[in-house]
Amino acid sequence: MKDNYIKFYGEADLSTSYDIENVENYIDNFSENSIIDSLNSVLELYNVLQFLNIDYFKEKNPKITDFKSRAYIIFNEFFKNKTIT
Repeated sequence: MKDNYIKFYGEADLSTSYDIENVENYIDNFSENSIIDSLNSVLELYNVLQFLNIDYFKEKNPKITDFKSRAYIIFNEFFKNKTIT
């Protein structure tokens, strides 16, 4: 079980500059075959997307654009067959 998920607390949080490197590594290591099979993994993916909305990542980058589109597809697939109990 993974215990060091990427968490986003806001652009002004002191941990944001530290986590930017982790976000870049996450994007570099993310692939079409990445398995997102738990709510924690989906929340980490959501937090990575939140990082991509801060000024540091505002520059247009094809890798980030591609990552965002794949991330939203994964969200849809993950929640499509889930029921809330």
